[in-house]
Formats: sequence, C-alpha cells, structure tokens
Amino acid sequence: MKGLGKRGHIADGLLLFPDNKEIAIEVELTLKSKQRLLEIFRNYMTCFQIKEIWYYCSPNITDRLSKLAEKMPYFKFHHLEG
Repeated sequence: MKGLGKRGHIADGLLLFPDNKEIAIEVELTLKSKQRLLEIFRNYMTCFQIKEIWYYCSPNITDRLSKLAEKMPYFKFHHLEG
C-alpha cells in the first residue's frame, strides 16, 4: 500500500472512486500523542493524490482531532457509535 512520510503511515483503508479520487480512511480507537497526529496530518497534506481523509472515532477523540485539524477542510471526522 501507499506509505506516507519518511517512516511511513498506512491508512486503515483507502477508497478509490472511478474518477480516481482517493479518500483515506482512519479508525482511531485510542488517541495518539498530539505530535504523532500532527506528523500524520502533515504527511497527508503532502500526499496530493488523496483528496480527503475520513476519521472514524469515539466522540471524545473526534472533538480533539477536529480541533487539531480545524484549518484543514479535507479532514472529515465521524463519530463511531458503540
């Protein structure tokens, strides 16, 4: 799969549409450190073939991630219902 960044980050999933639009899927069950999340976000910002990044996580994690990415409209956050 496509690794992002120097050490690489592999998305949990990748949607590929007929028009070649790519959307990365991330499932965040536990919160990573702020530095690691920002590193992943920066890696996605340099990966121009991926047009959106959809994060699925619990509400408390969604709130924290959306604040980190508030100026990055191509990051979309969705609540996982448990």
